[in-house]
Amino acid sequence: MKILYLSARQPYPCVKGDQVVAYEQIKRLSQGNKIILITFYKDKKNELFEEMAKYCSQVILIKDNPFKKLLSMIKTISDLKPLEVNMFYRKWIQKLIDRLIIDEEIDQLHVNTFRMARYGMENSFSNKSIDLIDACAFNMKIRRNRASKWIKWLWGFEYHLLNKFEKQIVEKYPIVTVVAERDRVVLGNESVIVNNLGVFESGDISSDRLLNAESFNIVFQGNLSYYANVEAIEHLIDKIYLTLKEKFNNINLYIIGAKPSFKIKKKLREDIILIRDVKLMAPYLSQADLTIYPIFSATGTQLKVLESMALGIPTIVSEEVAKGLDDESAKYVYIAHDEQEFICLAENVINEMHDKKKTVDAMKHIQNKYSWDNHVKKLEKLWEDNQ
Repeated sequence: MKILYLSARQPYPCVKGDQVVAYEQIKRLSQGNKIILITFYKDKKNELFEEMAKYCSQVILIKDNPFKKLLSMIKTISDLKPLEVNMFYRKWIQKLIDRLIIDEEIDQLHVNTFRMARYGMENSFSNKSIDLIDACAFNMKIRRNRASKWIKWLWGFEYHLLNKFEKQIVEKYPIVTVVAERDRVVLGNESVIVNNLGVFESGDISSDRLLNAESFNIVFQGNLSYYANVEAIEHLIDKIYLTLKEKFNNINLYIIGAKPSFKIKKKLREDIILIRDVKLMAPYLSQADLTIYPIFSATGTQLKVLESMALGIPTIVSEEVAKGLDDESAKYVYIAHDEQEFICLAENVINEMHDKKKTVDAMKHIQNKYSWDNHVKKLEKLWEDNQ
């Protein structure tokens, strides 16, 4: 099968969840298929090209130019398309895609997230699919509700545009997938399909010691510029970790991820350690004693939570994060409803008073249910059924 794959964010190095999805899909789809990748990129062009060329017959890279994105966003005034959609839309790219579909005899067009959806919506090619990952309008609604007054109107405007655009996506694309049942319900269309994420494989673990072997290590990992993660880290440090530190001197907090915001950098000290721009998260995460995710602006399934559970690490999450898990998987995390409960649950783990069997069962369950191979096989089956 010849696949034309569109991604607004470069699939490698993987910083954000949608980048992980794109990378893992492409890597596995390359086994038995021919892939042409079109992706925007910000940096590390040579590294990106070298890695993706392992899996793709063609890699077409488009520079993510801030000035051009700004000019494209201005078009929202007239066409009323979401800002994040116009940011990545160029007429010459549309013509390139239309030509490639014909010249390369493409069998399947696959789009990663709503940001590139317009390219599939503005041609008559029938074999197309889109992985929304989560309900983007719902995500924007949460962001609007939690924003400061001066920016609330902008996110509110974008929410209304996204809400309308999502409905158009579901109408135009024969195959639309998300990663969690919660998001399928929010989209309000039974044709939307849930396709679970995958997790680390055993070969991703390293024996090298990366975290302090002498201390009890608490970890938060993720995209450190994303507003929901920044908010969660501030809450974790101010309301949870500092209280724990008063009772347990021998604990450290590791914040692991890329592009840390200024707010996060201000929180750093000797026992609050930033590890940035790691290529593989598994070697670091596998050495955590506990992960805590007090995220209150959550949509989709938090990949970071699945990865923590799959490595047998006690995992404490907010109620919002737990909603992104299926009912069976949610049994294996510790769910906190307020900061005091986060502290109490963390104390139990530090004192080794938690249910160790629960953690072991979580590891087995997640490794069985959440597999990138299964994820891609389901995607390919959907394509086959739609031919």
